[in-house]
Amino acid sequence: MARITSACAREYARRSAEVRRERKADSRLINEGALSENLPDDAWLRYHVLELRKMIFHLHRRLRSTADANDFCHLVSALCKLIECERISAGRPLPGTYKPVPPKPHRPLFSGPE
Repeated sequence: MARITSACAREYARRSAEVRRERKADSRLINEGALSENLPDDAWLRYHVLELRKMIFHLHRRLRSTADANDFCHLVSALCKLIECERISAGRPLPGTYKPVPPKPHRPLFSGPE
């Protein structure tokens, strides 16, 4: 069994402080509303979109810390699927597919003799 030396204790404390800082920054980002912009009006959809955005955020964080190419490939695939689900749930169209309808000219309903 490994002995806990002062060097090990310092290393554990450093790692712990680093994780606490990351979690604090994550919770601050979530609480400040960065993830809760442009939510749908429906309560269930709002919850669903918010949960998807949290998962996307956590996958981004895991993606930055991974070094294995296989894990990286799986994380990118999962991230793409989650982003697509979030786009559909939030009601955003694909880029280039939204074509606004031009306004129709105003015509009088009845144009008879006065």
